Amino acid sequence: MSAEIQVPLMSARSGEPSSDHSDVFLGPKGHNVSTKTACFAVLLAIVAAAGITVAIMLSVGFYLPGGAGGPGAMRVLILNGQGLDVRGQTEKSRIQFGSSAVYSDYVKIAKDSARELGVEVEVRQSNDEAEFVRWVRTAAQEGFDAMLMNPSGFLKSTAVGAAVGDVGMPFFEVHYSNVLAKGLMTTVGQNSTGVFYGNKLLSYRYALIGAAATATKKWTQFDYPPPSSITSKLLR
Repeated sequence: MSAEIQVPLMSARSGEPSSDHSDVFLGPKGHNVSTKTACFAVLLAIVAAAGITVAIMLSVGFYLPGGAGGPGAMRVLILNGQGLDVRGQTEKSRIQFGSSAVYSDYVKIAKDSARELGVEVEVRQSNDEAEFVRWVRTAAQEGFDAMLMNPSGFLKSTAVGAAVGDVGMPFFEVHYSNVLAKGLMTTVGQNSTGVFYGNKLLSYRYALIGAAATATKKWTQFDYPPPSSITSKLLR
């Protein structure tokens, strides 16, 4: 013989035991909501939140094992060369490059893209070739893992090109327009890991995706012969 224990329900309004033993509670504006309905709504909210979290992890984490800008995140140095500081400020410049974008627009898309991808970036610009070369050659000592460069006026600089060739880390050249279609040769591109030309300001975003991907196994997935762990570390 089993005993059944009944716990009296409390009234939501008075705090007194309620004679109504229906499985309900008061929802917004005093409307009765069944427990099953409430649990289902909470479950849907949890599933939606989990889905959003997974989507963010997949879109960002694929490229960035260290997390979104936190400890262990890739550090990328972005260098902008001669003349980019005044790009788009005159009618002559806008016509020459087919763009009204000014330097702050270049910096903004680079930083916005880095934040979205979880990459830590530092953006610099110089019209001094010696300073520009020094930045390239000291990047590894400063703790950067990769570099992006829009050489602009230093496009054909042999000094900049040679420095890029000695850099020993993933290096990507970017340009707003397709410089090859304009018949321009670049000493920087010849020594780069990869190049992104003609994607307008998005060249910076795509190059950052490429730089971040170099830290993943997928970067060398189809390399042949497969790189040894020692070689991989040297190349990076």
